[in-house]
Amino acid sequence: MSQPTRITHFSVSGFKSFGYPGESVQLGPLDFIVGANGSGKSNLLGALRFLQSAVMYDVEHAVNEFGGIAEVLHRRTRQRNPPGAMSFKFTIESGAAFNIPGMGADMPAPTLERFECSVNLDLGRRPGEASIVESETVSAQVRLGSGAVVKYTLRRNRENLIIEDPLDLTARSEGTVPRREYRIPEHDASRLAIGIGFFSFPCALLRHVIAGWRFFNISPQATRLPSRATAEGELGPGGEGLAVALDRIGKSEGGKLKAILSDLKSVVPGFKGLRAIHLPIESKVAYQVLVVCQASNEG
Repeated sequence: MSQPTRITHFSVSGFKSFGYPGESVQLGPLDFIVGANGSGKSNLLGALRFLQSAVMYDVEHAVNEFGGIAEVLHRRTRQRNPPGAMSFKFTIESGAAFNIPGMGADMPAPTLERFECSVNLDLGRRPGEASIVESETVSAQVRLGSGAVVKYTLRRNRENLIIEDPLDLTARSEGTVPRREYRIPEHDASRLAIGIGFFSFPCALLRHVIAGWRFFNISPQATRLPSRATAEGELGPGGEGLAVALDRIGKSEGGKLKAILSDLKSVVPGFKGLRAIHLPIESKVAYQVLVVCQASNEG
């Protein structure tokens, strides 16, 4: 069974409260971000949202979506003359198997095992000038059906894009080095190559993975409301449908839910567990939080 595709490392510089040299975090299947008010917890998630917007649309769209340059650049970065860049680095572990056009049906499908990506943006612009992509690199580790491991690379600067693709069967059949070069059109200076996707299959897969990132701003009031049971059982952006989602996970993937609850017990004092309650009205589901309250000896 292939492992889930997920981000395992993320570093950011120049975004909001993250200055230089920036901050790096290692990510597991479940992580808790703990810190004082104003320590950057929300900005870490904001950096991931900004990166997703830049990939799916372009850098200029992401900047405007977050309220402009003054809202996204680190304070010291804005004070530089000229202002500095913003950068992101991230690693995505995968186990996705795929078919290559032109590959025989009897050949075992290759597997994309890891993406390592780096993005540097130049947001220090004069009035009227657009934000641009300063540089971009993508490295993908691919395990062929034969067991051999090959490396896909994409390198991009302001003017040019170079792709070395060992999966390019057309180039290999022609006896040429699987290397493609493209000139970056001026109107694409603000677009990330991984956001365009059509350059190569690894780009398309990476774009698909980033498009699937979901962000939630959980409202305690919304999570407490009973939810109608649905086949999808998806969590809403404000936490709507949490009871249904927990009930579905408990029924289909009880081991994962137990692991989540175990982690919560280690960080939330008095937490004992969750219990789903099926209400007879409109087939709705609610949940109870089980806690242990310690009596106070004071007074």
